[in-house]
Amino acid sequence: MTLLPLHCSVQHYAWGSKTSIPSLLGAASPQQEPWAELWMGAHPKAPSHLSDGTSLVDFIAQAPNAALGRPGALPFLFKILAAEAPLSIQCHPSKAQAEEGFAREEAAGIRRDAPNRNYRDANHKPELIVALEEFWALKGFRSPEAIAELFRRANLTSATTLLELLASGGLRAFYGALLALDAQATKVLLSELARGLSNLPMPEASWSQGLLARYPNDPGATAALVLQLVKLEAGQGLYLDAGELHAYLRGTGLEIMANSDNVLRGGLTSKHVDPAELQRVLRFEHTPYEILRAQGTGLLRTYHTPCRDFSLWHMQRQLGAAGEVVMSSPSAQIWLNLGAQLELQSDTQLELARGEVVFRTANSAPVTVKGSTSNLWIASYPP
Repeated sequence: MTLLPLHCSVQHYAWGSKTSIPSLLGAASPQQEPWAELWMGAHPKAPSHLSDGTSLVDFIAQAPNAALGRPGALPFLFKILAAEAPLSIQCHPSKAQAEEGFAREEAAGIRRDAPNRNYRDANHKPELIVALEEFWALKGFRSPEAIAELFRRANLTSATTLLELLASGGLRAFYGALLALDAQATKVLLSELARGLSNLPMPEASWSQGLLARYPNDPGATAALVLQLVKLEAGQGLYLDAGELHAYLRGTGLEIMANSDNVLRGGLTSKHVDPAELQRVLRFEHTPYEILRAQGTGLLRTYHTPCRDFSLWHMQRQLGAAGEVVMSSPSAQIWLNLGAQLELQSDTQLELARGEVVFRTANSAPVTVKGSTSNLWIASYPP
């Protein structure tokens, strides 16, 4: 079969929204608990399932060449992410770092589900977030000069040593010392920040105030001064590569990533933080961020990234005078419909309502998409 409806798993993390994802999927009533992420894919932690109950992991394993057009596993994980509160400050390892760290923790006998486990698999986790509404994030270090200027504007007199380290030893020395502050030094620093908010630019002041309210004893509450603050409008994207410190602050978007759950945290969380391992994988450099936009002049437009594990395509416009388009690809795909109902015809026929998801097997028959308008998102990987 070419088109296989998927039933997808919801992750109920505390930072999620009770309304955003249900509303996108056509169920507008609030939920009893937050819907933080909808996982679409074949990650062992929360795989999607076919209509007969078979997990997508098992379906692909039974015949990977037919399902994917090549041996192996589905290389990406596709998500809807809805953040009502900030996520933790975090970064992800490179492929080589993940393989080494995973082997090291396996040899040490640390359970893969243990709270202090850093590497739950041997894969990297580059990711792309595309905003569906106004979306705020932190991405990568500001320049040392910009950090020093914001600290001075906030009158953080207790940060003199930190700023001296920043000037003499760069971002690595500065951030290592920030993570290592003891409870009393952290209290003094954050008290000064609270008093100096009025001297900061408006978005940095607003986000710092919110982080201080949620994490009054965490040096990570300075993150809006240390990391680049990014605002995305609907349709704009942000690519996050290995070693980039980041945090999603608020908003709903589509996220696609390599099929991994490796996260190294640096604050704003009650979960495990391993400062030494975090600093080992971090890239201590300032790189101005780039806001991505879908590229292309035809019906389908794509977000270009350097990652070979995934690609994300969007079809949003009138389908043309005939009201249909024929689509084919040598790669497996996951289709998410966030618009009006579509009729899909291939070797099978399927109506894809708003909020529904299908898995399209690789090298299968072309699919004719019929409908007056579309808001169809397609997760795939380069052939």
